[in-house]
Amino acid sequence: GQKIVFSLVDHLGVPNRPFPFGGPENLFYLRGRRMTLADITAGKPVPYKLSPRFKGLTPSGVLEAVFKSFVPNATKLTSAQWLKVQRTLKIRGRPFHDYGTGELVKSVLKGDDWQYAHDGGGYLVNFSHVNAAQGIADEFGGFSDPTYRTPVDGYQSLPETLARKFTEAGGNVEMNARLRRIDRGGDGGVVLR
Repeated sequence: GQKIVFSLVDHLGVPNRPFPFGGPENLFYLRGRRMTLADITAGKPVPYKLSPRFKGLTPSGVLEAVFKSFVPNATKLTSAQWLKVQRTLKIRGRPFHDYGTGELVKSVLKGDDWQYAHDGGGYLVNFSHVNAAQGIADEFGGFSDPTYRTPVDGYQSLPETLARKFTEAGGNVEMNARLRRIDRGGDGGVVLR
């Protein structure tokens, strides 16, 4: 989804490769215990006293179950269907978009259920103040099988390559300098001050 970044990587010719995400080797550090996604999906005990309905689920699986309790077919909706849900769904008499995602999650998850989802959910729980209609749509609407990529030499290679190619084209990179203004030059170019 990062079209500008991917376009820049391609334009600059920065070598990149697939980046595995969500595979069985993904690591979790839960209450001092190191576990893999494969451990959790195989049913190895986690260091939390989970409610029966959440036992055997990954942290993101717990969040998905919560989201599906509000929007049962959440993972199967098209973008157009999500827009309709966002505009029309009411939860407990309030419009879906009036809730924060965290507010809805915390209305279902308590104690260790919440802590497990929070500790192992990574960025999924960091949108707690986003309106629920948008937050849940971002997680499940139209993201069936994303492909992740990463520069072979890490993301630092992107600004380094950009600076090198800019300099090779006649530009000047000034480190530790403050940009105060950008003006149009007489020749139609730009003057940085």
